[in-house]
Amino acid sequence: MKKNQFSPMGCLLKIITGSVFVGALLFGAVYLGTLIIPPQWQHPGLCAVLILPVFILGIELATVILSPGSTTPFGILGLKEKDFTKEAVQAKGVMLQQTFHAKRAFQVAEREDEGCQYFIELADDSVLFIQGQYLYDFEPIIDDPELNQPRRFPCTEFVISRDTQGDYFIQLDCKGAPFEPECLTPPFSRRDYREDRVPEDGAVFSDVSYDELKQQRLASAG
Repeated sequence: MKKNQFSPMGCLLKIITGSVFVGALLFGAVYLGTLIIPPQWQHPGLCAVLILPVFILGIELATVILSPGSTTPFGILGLKEKDFTKEAVQAKGVMLQQTFHAKRAFQVAEREDEGCQYFIELADDSVLFIQGQYLYDFEPIIDDPELNQPRRFPCTEFVISRDTQGDYFIQLDCKGAPFEPECLTPPFSRRDYREDRVPEDGAVFSDVSYDELKQQRLASAG
């Protein structure tokens, strides 16, 4: 599983490429308009009315081409929220379900709003890192009488469903008994993020033990 990371350079390149694409489309529309529309009808207002649909279509096409799998600004083309449901992905035959059996876990504090973060020791002694705002739904709530709920994750058995085409998270199903994380370690530092030392959501560690990872995170407090 991957997490989508914001890339300023990638974003800038997409904006430049999209601008060139839309600009070329508009230029082509204006040029064709001068050939098709009689000179006496070539009024700026009329041209604007004719060019506006072309401009909107250009934005839509640029978004779909440059950001495959994402929704478009105007919602006319591209994938919609309903396309990411478990049923829709199952129908396409591109859903991956992974079952995990957990023994223990520790939690990493959030730096901003990246969501809950856990290192989870699995039954085969490998360690799964899982993080995301979707984990908020499984956290205990004890200070709101209308929304109070017990902890549901981490738990001894859980299933994660994802769309293998775009690597989108779809659903987390808690099957086993929930348990409390052993401790809360310091958040990842900004230097960790800059130097790409923060694991991706779904990363599995097999060459370093759970206890070693926990000690590393606890030592980061100093």
